[in-house]
Amino acid sequence: VNPMVNRTVKNSDIKIFVSRRIDTPSVAVSNPLYVPVVCGSCYAKNINSQFTRDDKGNNISQKRNSFCEFTVQYWAWKNQDADYYGLCQYRRYLLFKPVEKLYKIGKHEQVQCDYLNKENAKRMGLLDSTHMAHVISQYDLLVNKEIDIRKAITPKGFQPNMSKYWKAFEGILIPENTVETLLSLIEELYPDYYDDALHYLQGRNYRGYSFFIMKKKLFDMYCHFQFDILGKLETLMDITYFSENMTRACAYTSELLHDIFIT
Repeated sequence: VNPMVNRTVKNSDIKIFVSRRIDTPSVAVSNPLYVPVVCGSCYAKNINSQFTRDDKGNNISQKRNSFCEFTVQYWAWKNQDADYYGLCQYRRYLLFKPVEKLYKIGKHEQVQCDYLNKENAKRMGLLDSTHMAHVISQYDLLVNKEIDIRKAITPKGFQPNMSKYWKAFEGILIPENTVETLLSLIEELYPDYYDDALHYLQGRNYRGYSFFIMKKKLFDMYCHFQFDILGKLETLMDITYFSENMTRACAYTSELLHDIFIT
């Protein structure tokens, strides 16, 4: 988005926050651009000293079970300074080399490998911080490839657009009428985004996973949009009798908000 010419960014000005689980061992990628942060640190007794906690400073670490990796995003927003902010997960990264011919491609166009060892990380360009910084510095925003949602199966079969895709997960991942509630909140809190939200829901382009690397100004806009709406949405949900998946409704809804913001 908006390529910039002859601009370089120092490695120290780029921070890609890697959300790590408290209950699952995983490999840390050896690259100074990545900042591994333990999601829900307030629930962990012992944390590896090479990882950062998300329960220091201004934080929502205690919301780990409902907000998932977005507690890490919130912590980064409130406590870290950088020219570029990114978010990824311990088992999902944006790649910086074309490796589609070497690995299996999943249903959402993701490159899949069984184990993120040093060899695989190198092949995918995850260890070359200089190359990554060069690529990142050329753009305001980097996100994963979008897919045609008509090719993605749901509990109610294939769906023709994003609105019906999300509604197919109501009662499974998100409460009934979540799409309508979100539209109402966007119209109330961010009316300039309303038409774009409708455009997204009527379309068929889906990204999901909430991966990104973006300039500081965009990141601030993104976080305001996302957390203002989620904060209001959370007050409207009674999760007392939700299933384990449904307790993460705010996190799933964040993916919808992410796609609307990118749109």
